[in-house]
Amino acid sequence: MSTVPAQPAFDFWKYAACSKCQLPFFSDGIVPFWLTECGHIICDLHLNADQSCAHCGSRTQLFPLHPDIPTPMSELFRSVSHAIAHAANLQQQAVASHTRALRALRARNEHGRLQIEELKRERAMLQRCGIPYFCVLVPKTVTERMKCLPPNYLNNITATTSKPIPSTGMENGRPNLPPLLAPILPEQTG
Repeated sequence: MSTVPAQPAFDFWKYAACSKCQLPFFSDGIVPFWLTECGHIICDLHLNADQSCAHCGSRTQLFPLHPDIPTPMSELFRSVSHAIAHAANLQQQAVASHTRALRALRARNEHGRLQIEELKRERAMLQRCGIPYFCVLVPKTVTERMKCLPPNYLNNITATTSKPIPSTGMENGRPNLPPLLAPILPEQTG
């Protein structure tokens, strides 16, 4: 824990004064002050009857000034360094949020790219074996998958078991198929 004392809050009220007569806000505490829409501070002594600004003469709405102003209005009286620090904090949060989102999108992109590469390899393997690719995607049961196979496909596989051909994806006399097609082929015994 740090032992550095906290910086006291900036007291902006000592700089608030009437725009017309320069009467300080804390002169005697009896005279009320008003904030105009045009940004001027007017004491009650210089408030016009039609509530127009005594400094610039524009027709405005008035907001009473007192030490316990609600948050939206009190932000107008904060120091510039406080406003800059607040803006920098908001920007840091936005950059961090965008960085997290970008990282997540890159991860999704990489995952999708790897899936596409895997599907391309799987499709090439199926084409080498003579199996239409749509047979793997559409049918759900083993029987439906068997119906999609070319005629005499299983007989051709068992006939070539004596000489495996690596270029066609055969391994140990059986095609090196993806897990989706593994249930289609009957298990070979001795």
